[in-house]
Amino acid sequence: MADEKAAPAPDITSELTGQEVLKDGFIDPRFKVRFEEVIPELSSEFAAAHPAEDSSIKQPGVNAFNNVYCLVFDNRYPVPIKAIEALQRHEPKNVCAIIDIGKIETDKGERQALIVKKPKGMPLFDIIEQQGPLPEDFLIERILTPLYEALRALQSHNIVYGKLNAHTIYFDTTSSMLTLVENVSDFCGYSQKAAFETLERAICHPAGKGKLDQSTDFYALGMVLLHAISGHEPFEKESTEGIIIKRLELGSFEAAVESFAGVRLKTSTRFQQLLKGLLLDDEDRWGMEQFSNWINRRPAALHLNAKGVKEAPAPFDFDQKLHYSRRHVAYSFFTHWMKAKTTLKLVDLVRWVRLSVKDNGQAEILNDLAGGSNPNPSVATMVIQDEKLSRVLSVLDSNGPIRYKDYAVHPDAFGTFIAYGYYKGNREMIQWVGTMINDRMVDYWITLQDDPLSYDASVLEWQPSREYVHARKTSIGFGIERCLYNMNPTLACQSTMFEGRVVRSLPDLMVALDEIGISRAKENDPMDRHVAGFIAQRLDLQDDIRVKSIQRFPSLASNPQIMSLALLTVAQGQSRIRVLKGITAWMNIRLATYMESFHSDTIQRELKTRLDKAAREGNLNSLFKIVADATLASQDSVGFTEARQHYHMMENEIRNLEKESNIEKLAYHYGLRFSVMITYLVLAVTTLTVLFRMQ
Repeated sequence: MADEKAAPAPDITSELTGQEVLKDGFIDPRFKVRFEEVIPELSSEFAAAHPAEDSSIKQPGVNAFNNVYCLVFDNRYPVPIKAIEALQRHEPKNVCAIIDIGKIETDKGERQALIVKKPKGMPLFDIIEQQGPLPEDFLIERILTPLYEALRALQSHNIVYGKLNAHTIYFDTTSSMLTLVENVSDFCGYSQKAAFETLERAICHPAGKGKLDQSTDFYALGMVLLHAISGHEPFEKESTEGIIIKRLELGSFEAAVESFAGVRLKTSTRFQQLLKGLLLDDEDRWGMEQFSNWINRRPAALHLNAKGVKEAPAPFDFDQKLHYSRRHVAYSFFTHWMKAKTTLKLVDLVRWVRLSVKDNGQAEILNDLAGGSNPNPSVATMVIQDEKLSRVLSVLDSNGPIRYKDYAVHPDAFGTFIAYGYYKGNREMIQWVGTMINDRMVDYWITLQDDPLSYDASVLEWQPSREYVHARKTSIGFGIERCLYNMNPTLACQSTMFEGRVVRSLPDLMVALDEIGISRAKENDPMDRHVAGFIAQRLDLQDDIRVKSIQRFPSLASNPQIMSLALLTVAQGQSRIRVLKGITAWMNIRLATYMESFHSDTIQRELKTRLDKAAREGNLNSLFKIVADATLASQDSVGFTEARQHYHMMENEIRNLEKESNIEKLAYHYGLRFSVMITYLVLAVTTLTVLFRMQ
């Protein structure tokens, strides 16, 4: 056909060079991957590590599979492209280098993948297991100094490592080289044990910790050093809840020290200062500045909270336990949600905060929240609404996550949490995010922070007020799916139509739909909620789609196929792909419901002819211009109105004829007229006869 391009000449480059041609967006074909083998220690729940060979390296006697490996991601995981590109560009010292990023073909279809330099040596955990406690001098020179360089490099690019422990630190005894494994194969902190997390993060769901808290790496570093110097992993036999409660009651440093009761730690006073500085809670914990001073033997002071863990001289009694801090109270309310709802009297909590904690400002905020409850002390109990209890917890522990029913999630991690909900197919988790957005819980949490501006949209990477609007809309391109893609801009489109494909951009999506083409046209539209949300996010669509020219025709204005066509037309324009014959033919078939809304068979036939002709062009805009043209709709409307009026008139006449009284009147009327006609006829004949005889 004239409008089809000539087939390109075959590329014989690969035949001449003996190498595969590099496909745009794909991993370099020089890397040969053994998909049948998995490296468990370098894999995660969301990415499988496979042995890989760099075929460009030809060194006799060298096993090419020892140098690199391939990390293959699950398509439901929002790959942190921004962090990966930063790591690839800057190559932080003592961190596994990322060599290549792109798609790769597997037996299950396309997957996003990385080629990563393999860490040398063995995990520090295995070294400790073999050798026992490590000497302080060795730790400082061979472990601590390289870790300082790695963390400093990562934090200079605003990257929280999030998984620092003895399993993720590799040490090569031959070269004395230390390497951190990659940190992009799971959500920040997802695989980290509670013992190695700050309290604020240990409380969170594993997918709800976020990536803003740089202090977590320093706390984890302190725990790694404690593990190495003692030969035992801290809290190794404790449950997560047991660890959290001990730290709430004693403080994180004191709880860690207590876990080694009876174990003699051979450390210098200087090293003890480092451990304490790293393992203290909150603002007392050392950061990069103090750690850098210690490494370089400059003064690094400890700043201890005068109050310590116990904020109040008199405890707050809940669930037959005594609580001396607001953070501990908040944690108990969260872990005993129903009991807190049904037994807590907010007036008692307000009184404790005011008189014992002596925080009048917070007491006033809690008192305002208590205004919705019955303030009468004589009332034994009153059920507190879930939303109100969640706000109470945020007031008591403003540094902690948002807690509601079964989940605790930091606002920074709402995106990863909802993505995890979709990954697991857990509607409860997805609905949790929707509820928090609808109840404006993030906005409320931000107002409680010492510096609310530090949690603006540029920091959170999503805008709570905008998601509130998007989540409440029911029109195409909005709803909770839109929030999913707003909060996870690197997430591939999750539509079931794209199983086995990596669709991360508008061009990717339009090409994929075009290739699917009319094979699915009879059963499905090319638009589902995920496709609509994905396109709307990429287009930054803020308002409902409306085709102005057909707004006065309700059946057309609300037609879902027209809305889909409008969105896809804009997507094709933004993608700058001129010809998409597969998806255009698909939409043409699905527009059958649009044509059925017309009453005139003649107009339907004319529309079909015009749409079929436009579809052959492969341009969705040609189809859209036809359906957006109100001319035929007006003609059909006028013709239908006239036909309906004529029908009603004929119907009335038939109805009148069907009535017996009307038939009798009509017969009588026509009988009289017939009699008159006969009379005139007889008179005429008589007159003519008389006249004839007179002649």
